[in-house]
Amino acid sequence: MVLTKLNEVLLTQIANAGGGKYYDTGNFYSDINRIQHQINSFGEKGGKTEVMDYADLFPYFIFIAFLLLILEFIFLERRNQKLTNLKIFK
Repeated sequence: MVLTKLNEVLLTQIANAGGGKYYDTGNFYSDINRIQHQINSFGEKGGKTEVMDYADLFPYFIFIAFLLLILEFIFLERRNQKLTNLKIFK
């Protein structure tokens, strides 16, 4: 059995450390209105928004892995009977 307990002091400290605010949502509608008002006030301040766009590099790694896989099948002695006589890697 797991018992949980709300630690509002710790949650408030975490919110303050991150520059945010903690709201106890005991009374659902009034707290939602406060949060909505807070969100709407962000747009009024004219704050700067910064968006970073990252390039996806995973296709290059997939291509290299696929190329190495093909090379393994080409040079694997058990798969290619013509290369067993050459003894390239011995």
